[in-house]
Amino acid sequence: MSSSQQTPPQLRYADQSLVVPGDLLGTIRQVRPGHGTYVKSNGHVHVSLAGKLQITRVIHHDENDEDDQKMMETDDESNNVKTKTLPKQPLYTCSVQAIPQSTTNPLSAASDMVLKVGQIVVGVVTRITPQMAVVDIVLAQHVGSLTKVRYEGAIRMEDIRANATEQIVLGECFQPNDVVACRIVTLGDARRYFLSTAETGLGVLRAKTVDGTPLIPVSWKEMECPVTGNREPRKVAKPITLKEGLQQQQT
Repeated sequence: MSSSQQTPPQLRYADQSLVVPGDLLGTIRQVRPGHGTYVKSNGHVHVSLAGKLQITRVIHHDENDEDDQKMMETDDESNNVKTKTLPKQPLYTCSVQAIPQSTTNPLSAASDMVLKVGQIVVGVVTRITPQMAVVDIVLAQHVGSLTKVRYEGAIRMEDIRANATEQIVLGECFQPNDVVACRIVTLGDARRYFLSTAETGLGVLRAKTVDGTPLIPVSWKEMECPVTGNREPRKVAKPITLKEGLQQQQT
């Protein structure tokens, strides 16, 4: 067995990374899909719930899985026997562990599920309107992964940046499917919470190009495609924000 087979696969996200629904991890040739993941028809493995990515080596596996397998099949028309090579089975499995809800006071578990003003939340932008960016909230500070109840938020124009001197264009701050960190500023209306990204540590945590390539932050207002070098405008968050938020959930 080669040394490359003994090391974990190089997926889009490293072990213990925070992932959200829809994130592309890799292909079924690289890793076996586990809990919290699903496979599309093109063989790509995606995330189905918010939480921490876990990449683990398969403990019990057939040693023959480490090599390409041969399978004999018969052509229906010519009746000739052909040999078909099947791809080797990956030696690692990827799964997602949902971040647990707060258990410091089991009697208040129900009240913990109600989001509060001041909490930092992480969500996915679902659509852009002329007045706001609509967000599906998937993680909340001190609560963890929100899998049982759907929470929706909205980032209004006036809550995007603090003390903005120039006119703000929503499409230059967020795009659908962006992962964003926000703070709840008001309980909003009956439909959604009102969110803010005005702090320097809040904004877009993760974004992709139209073809799915992850963008890299290069400044507080731009992200760059590592393949083409093209830059896209965003209201970028400091990368440390998400790490700090997770640490606060565990305290």
